[in-house]
Amino acid sequence: MPFNALWSNLVEGHERELDRWHTIEHMPERLGVPGFLRGRRYMRTKAGDHAMFILYEAAHIDTFRSPGLLARLDDPTEWSKKLQPALTDFLRGPCQTLISLGDGVGGAVAAIRVASEIKDKAGAAQRLMSAAPANNHTPSVPLRPPRTAALPAQAQHARPSHPPCPVHPREAPL
Repeated sequence: MPFNALWSNLVEGHERELDRWHTIEHMPERLGVPGFLRGRRYMRTKAGDHAMFILYEAAHIDTFRSPGLLARLDDPTEWSKKLQPALTDFLRGPCQTLISLGDGVGGAVAAIRVASEIKDKAGAAQRLMSAAPANNHTPSVPLRPPRTAALPAQAQHARPSHPPCPVHPREAPL
């Protein structure tokens, strides 16, 4: 599944405004772009770098450089322009899922940024699976069987990634 991962800090004192803007305007606007399927926002529970993580899922990786999205990036709303300075240390990149555990959409996420191309995806999936907490699923609820037989037996409940993602053409946070 292609997704766009975004990390950002937020200037203190803008939390309420961000919550209103993101819920009322920004998320519906992004999901109105053809190809966007879902969006979620996560906030860190502890102080640290990149307090916010946003995940947008799409039908295709090219959604993240589509004319519809570029038009929105090039013409932000007044509310977006007002809030944009409060978003700092912004990172964004289109990605592909390497592994996914379970069948539900969780209320928590572990986002791992990989700075280079992964040539051995099956091996990387194995290493990520071995690093996942032992209690990553309820024993009475089996994990979804693999969607491909290309994975080694140790990574049977991992789903492989597609080829590496291109870099997004815009660097602006909105």
